[in-house]
Amino acid sequence: MTQLAGRDMTTLKDYDVDDLYMIFDTARQMKLEWKRGQRHPILQDRTLAMFFEIPSTRTSISFETAMTQLGGHGIYLSPGRTWIKIEESWRDAMRVIDRYVDGITARLMEHSVLEQIAEWAKVPVINASDDWEHPCQALTDFFTFFERRRRFEGAKWVAAWGYRESTAPIGLVHSSLYIAPRLGIDYVIAAPKGYEPDPKVLEFAKKEAEVTGAKIEFVDNLEEAVEGADVINIYSYVAPKYFRMALDAYKKTGKYAAPAPHVTNPEKYKHWKVTDEHVDRAKRNVMVMHCMPVARGEECDDSVVDGPRSVMIDEAENRLHVQKAILALLLGGYPGK
Repeated sequence: MTQLAGRDMTTLKDYDVDDLYMIFDTARQMKLEWKRGQRHPILQDRTLAMFFEIPSTRTSISFETAMTQLGGHGIYLSPGRTWIKIEESWRDAMRVIDRYVDGITARLMEHSVLEQIAEWAKVPVINASDDWEHPCQALTDFFTFFERRRRFEGAKWVAAWGYRESTAPIGLVHSSLYIAPRLGIDYVIAAPKGYEPDPKVLEFAKKEAEVTGAKIEFVDNLEEAVEGADVINIYSYVAPKYFRMALDAYKKTGKYAAPAPHVTNPEKYKHWKVTDEHVDRAKRNVMVMHCMPVARGEECDDSVVDGPRSVMIDEAENRLHVQKAILALLLGGYPGK
């Protein structure tokens, strides 16, 4: 058994550098072995309950496939499938469901609810994205860099905000800030003023950076930020309050709409788009990422998505391999080699 067995992953704040490398090494090993035809039925007869309050493509499919490839079973639980929030509380439901399953993953509107679920449930709980964090995507992004470069120290990673009409959660940036400085990465957030990460998360990241010698910056100039970058990770986001407002609107009108600054005054923000010119300012071997779905023509040009320096599809595939590692380590105690 490993030191990760039985742990929750509601936040990456609690995962130190040894934990991170254990996940990366396990994902790399399991991916290589799977490609060679070796199977890992280490979660045989195990079940994962998968709650999705929010639509999901890559996360839901990759988690369900991961459980299948590990010999177990994933149950997709969308709103209306259970009595939760209709005639039953999360607390009552979790006290029963954790007796049926071996793990829970949840994509919810509010991080505070996920934290409560982790308190009530006696099985590992994994954050599949909420208004505060997106651990699995952040781990996947850094793993995608790791498997190609093998080291993080001194790399310049730019989180490039891009305009899009919708209002995605800020979780990826928060999760990345928790772990980037621990890996020795210079992490630069390039976004308009008013789109800063939560001050508490930023303060935490800067303290971690003092230990490793990394740098954490917020820059409101995209051209300046991407200069000499090793990674340009494109992603549009809003503060948690706007994200929740947009989801409430979606339930009523079928449209994601919230009075975030870029929504109420789009012309002021539409120039925040990654182009080939931005990519050319980075290092020649820069890796261009996006967690997808990507807003082509808004967040970035088609030529950026489909260009030779884009690793977006490989990055999306790696969701499967990283989540297999997470499930194997948290639910099954995968020992590695």
